[in-house]
Amino acid sequence: MSDFDWPGAPEWFLRAIARRPQARTAVTPEGVRLHFECWNPDDIALPPLLFLHGYRAHSRIWDGIAPFFTEQFQVFAMDFAGMGESGERDHYSLESFDEDMVAVVEAIGGGAVTLVGHSFGGGRVVRFCGLHPEKVCHAVIVDTFMHFHELPGPHSWPVRGRRPAYPDYESILARYRLVPEQPAEPWMFRYVAHHSIKRTDEGWVWKFDPLLPGGHTELDGAALLVATRAPLDIVIGERSGLIEPERLRLMLDRAPRSRGPVIIPEAHHHIMFDQPLALVSALRTLFALAPTR
Repeated sequence: MSDFDWPGAPEWFLRAIARRPQARTAVTPEGVRLHFECWNPDDIALPPLLFLHGYRAHSRIWDGIAPFFTEQFQVFAMDFAGMGESGERDHYSLESFDEDMVAVVEAIGGGAVTLVGHSFGGGRVVRFCGLHPEKVCHAVIVDTFMHFHELPGPHSWPVRGRRPAYPDYESILARYRLVPEQPAEPWMFRYVAHHSIKRTDEGWVWKFDPLLPGGHTELDGAALLVATRAPLDIVIGERSGLIEPERLRLMLDRAPRSRGPVIIPEAHHHIMFDQPLALVSALRTLFALAPTR
């Protein structure tokens, strides 16, 4: 299947995914290879914008979103270790995912970047902002769960472990799921599912490392938000269900330079799957109104 065989996909999406980015590689101090991509590599005078994906996902979820920002930014998206096209680690931790971001930001140029993170990626953004304030000029987190001790704890994904490969393309594609499950545009669902799998000698398998832990959510969310000095915008889906009003209030209260929430109407947790253009519009507005450091 080519990247253009997505029945029912609108013209804007087909135009966006036709703009394939240039693949690049960064390497962590431990030697882990990290895959990232750039949509406009020649525009080195533009400020960098880096997109971060959710848990067990990959950079291809941004293919329909990222090209909308190439006039204003030099646009990048990365795969965390153990996900997408990046290499695997022997051990994963919140610190190791931060090291992934440091390596990619250094490979981009080492200066301050604008960050957009979805879900798990948003948690990585908040941690990065707290630990490396000089490397962030503006941050946006999209439907990101932050843990507070006074509220119920984080969601945990089951540890999959290694499983037998699927015998053919359609059988593994039929097993693709969003967590949490939600409505999605069928063309977007199939597009991301297609880029979530790979063929091996044994058959078809998922691209993410099956030995990834059952989820990583900071237990010190309040402290990380307090330490965030960069402007931080919070975007959520109206129908997400993950971020209750009290959690959202605490997020806004604890982050000294937070704005929001920007609530995307009719959107669930995976906003790029059901309301992608509304997400583009929200990000454009936030970038246009970005406060100075």
